[in-house]
Amino acid sequence: MRSSVWWSLGAAAVLFGWALSDTEKPKDKATPDFRRDVLPILEAKCLRCHDQKTRKGGADLHSVAAMLKGGVSGPSIKPGDASRSLMVDMMHFNEMPPKKEKPRVTDAEVDVIRAWVEAGAKE
Repeated sequence: MRSSVWWSLGAAAVLFGWALSDTEKPKDKATPDFRRDVLPILEAKCLRCHDQKTRKGGADLHSVAAMLKGGVSGPSIKPGDASRSLMVDMMHFNEMPPKKEKPRVTDAEVDVIRAWVEAGAKE
């Protein structure tokens, strides 16, 4: 009888601990959305030189299709692989926008774009 009481208390403690740990887990951040999260960054920092009309270096960043087409250096993004995406590299290494241009892309903005590319760069 005593062993069944201890077993029941032990099982209850395990279940209680599991329930607490499940509620304390941080929620995954939502995947960035192109129109809501990425495009506003591009509009503020990139499209003055890389829109449909200007296309410096042949790069147009106004849409996912245009980024996939790329410019003279190839595609701007590689969906699912931010480490092989030229646009992410240029921002991460502070090459784009050009240093004389303001405002600069922040680390947080690069993180949003990186997360979006890693998640598949959906439009």
